[in-house]
Amino acid sequence: MEKLNLFVLGHRRIAVAVLAGLAVWASISALSQEPRQVAVPVAARDLPSGSTVGAQDITTAKFTESTAPAGLLTKAQLRSRVVAGPMRQGEPFTDARAITPQRLGSGEQLALIDLAAAHARLLRVGDRVDVVSLDADDGARTSVIARGAPVAVIEIPEDSGAASLGVAVPPDIAHSVMTAQLQAPLMVIPTKAP
Repeated sequence: MEKLNLFVLGHRRIAVAVLAGLAVWASISALSQEPRQVAVPVAARDLPSGSTVGAQDITTAKFTESTAPAGLLTKAQLRSRVVAGPMRQGEPFTDARAITPQRLGSGEQLALIDLAAAHARLLRVGDRVDVVSLDADDGARTSVIARGAPVAVIEIPEDSGAASLGVAVPPDIAHSVMTAQLQAPLMVIPTKAP
């Protein structure tokens, strides 16, 4: 036992130095391991609601795997999608923010309609609506601008009583909707599919 004590006492400094070195190495190794990052497609600039996403609208940003949002789209999936609501520069593209162009059929355009948020909350994407214009001079008379138009986009900001609704209609009707909205309020009436 005495020989063991002499051996430990004689090599104590070496043992302490080796253990200290191992502790430093373990600490440096643990600190140098950064969380795994992924490239996420984000808006390269502010994008208005209803705009078609093009290559110039997409850039990438690094997110850690734990902070990347669910429903991310790839750059290839984003081609020709439509922005469902206004997007800020740097905001990630998800399946909820960029809708598929399948909701806009061949020869259709997105006509945006301003309406009360309470009314918009009753509608869902895919519902069909009639778009009705109130007469600017006589609010009792109405005219139907579009019948059975599918709702493609609904944007309801949290801090506002107003909302935007996008319906997929032929180009001439889209222009009529936008022109009528400049002259008088528009209403949408839920209806069955045509």
